[in-house]
Amino acid sequence: MGEQMSDSQMSQDQILHAKPSGTYALLLAYMAFFIVGWLFFYLLFLSRGPIN
Repeated sequence: MGEQMSDSQMSQDQILHAKPSGTYALLLAYMAFFIVGWLFFYLLFLSRGPIN
């Protein structure tokens, strides 16, 4: 009648319902890298104005 969940099934359910903190960390790292790279090239090239 009332079936007990095994330990592996419980841990799998915890993993599936947990927040994807590793994904958020990778997205934040990528976003920071992208912004820093964009600002670097903007200040290096575009801040000098058009090519004469």
